[in-house]
Amino acid sequence: MNTKMKMHITNIYGQSPKSTAMISQNMVASVAQELGFKEIGIYSYPIKTDTYQEMSKRIDGMIASVSFGDLVVLQLPSWNGTEFDELLIKKLKSYKRIKLIVFMHDFIPLMFQNNAYLMAKHIELFNLANSIILPSNAMADKLISYGLKSKIIIQGMWDHLNNIDIIPKRFTKKFYFAGSPKRFPFVKNWTFSNQLEVFSDQPIDFDSENNSNVIFSGWKNDFSLLNALTDGFGLVWSENISNQAEKEYSHLNLSYKLSTYISAGIPVIINRGISIEKIIEDNGLGFVASSLSEANEIIDNFSANKYAEMIKNVENFAPLLRTGYFTKKALIDSIGTAFMKKEAYRDYL
Repeated sequence: MNTKMKMHITNIYGQSPKSTAMISQNMVASVAQELGFKEIGIYSYPIKTDTYQEMSKRIDGMIASVSFGDLVVLQLPSWNGTEFDELLIKKLKSYKRIKLIVFMHDFIPLMFQNNAYLMAKHIELFNLANSIILPSNAMADKLISYGLKSKIIIQGMWDHLNNIDIIPKRFTKKFYFAGSPKRFPFVKNWTFSNQLEVFSDQPIDFDSENNSNVIFSGWKNDFSLLNALTDGFGLVWSENISNQAEKEYSHLNLSYKLSTYISAGIPVIINRGISIEKIIEDNGLGFVASSLSEANEIIDNFSANKYAEMIKNVENFAPLLRTGYFTKKALIDSIGTAFMKKEAYRDYL
């Protein structure tokens, strides 16, 4: 390893403060800085306004601090488009002895059905990395089936940094959900007996008379959201919508809102089949349900004593997320594997 090697990590800016994509990248970069990484800022902008030459110059400015033999963690997607990500990767790979690690937050060809045609291009680009951090084993298996050959580290779970004072939780038969009704339309058709509080603005087409058990509390920043989760259960639920097979995609990726709930100290109810199902069940952090009616029934039959036991499980686990454990481990492991020969990597696995 180069003793003069510098470590860098990309981080996006310029999106809406409500953007989970930006919030999660900012969090990863914050944890990486604790490990000695220097930040490469990437501002979100309409790249179609640039010529190829202008975009090339823009990227040169972003990576001006990178030198031969350095290590770069590239958080992807940049949300500036595949053309931008491709040029950024190829410019970084032009540096001699550079080590490139991809920290994959979302995989565009699987996330959006109309981008499936980009699969081969993304696999080709990711194979230029020395190692790649993927959210789950299921995602790894899927991408390997499409030809991914880079050394893989599994993230396993999102962290959610949190140093606020956690107040004791009350047992309430209630669901919380942080998400947009446009992406998660089930919140507009909630006819169940237990209340659902949604941290989003109320949509214009919401029928309040027939969905009286739904409360829209508006979007909240991280501090306000963590403080608002004082009781009940955090709901993690996906359904397919136009151009996005959300339910199937949840089997491959990780839910940031799930980690928000646990970091705040409340248990979760998740839809069966999501990638993190085993961690939730093995650690007693919540329940798995096959339908929203089953989820509602679980809450109906729950007791205060059972809730207190589950809160203890959550509080035993939550410090991992609040201190960035999963992010630190993924970054450290990816650095190690980036320098391993393939034979040593196979033994490491």
